[in-house]
Amino acid sequence: MKQFNDKEFDLCLTDPPYNIGKDYGELVNDNKSDEEYKQFSINWFTEARRISKGLLFTPGHINLKMWCTQIEFPKHFVIWYKANKYHGAQTKVSGIEKWEAFLAYGDVKMSIDAYNIPIKHIDVDHPVPKPVRLFKSILSHTKNIKSVIDPFIGSGTTAIACMELGLECTGIDLNPDYVQYTNQRLDKTTSKQNVASWF
Repeated sequence: MKQFNDKEFDLCLTDPPYNIGKDYGELVNDNKSDEEYKQFSINWFTEARRISKGLLFTPGHINLKMWCTQIEFPKHFVIWYKANKYHGAQTKVSGIEKWEAFLAYGDVKMSIDAYNIPIKHIDVDHPVPKPVRLFKSILSHTKNIKSVIDPFIGSGTTAIACMELGLECTGIDLNPDYVQYTNQRLDKTTSKQNVASWF
């Protein structure tokens, strides 16, 4: 992200690794020590804040305490309520998760801060894809944005949501397979005229 200018993008919308052992390819270690993960988080967070006017991301339940008490308390929270998630289902890392938080920093002005969007199985080549409908709803209710960057583009959810809304999107991922896969998803959706670049 160091190649970008200060405040080059209106918004950084992303879903970084949670450090819970997911397989994102050989270039990504999702089993860091607590201190290593904290430093990794500080590093990308600092650059994301520098290059974007606003930042909105999912930290994962297991990392909420770290972000709020050890890195920086957010300006506000945005909540995704997973209406159709089974009440008795418990995850291995943080218990029952009927909701998920997005943390907002910087200049993020939203007309809605809670979204009731059901979980839907998505047949994509990624361990934890987010619904396009969710990201599209979030972007639709975020004011004064034309350009978006996602430094963890993964399966391309942010790019597809931006494309469908006519927003410019720049995506980054360490895994070249995800970049290729995102392009394939975009090709199946519509024209890629709003996708600025991939790295």
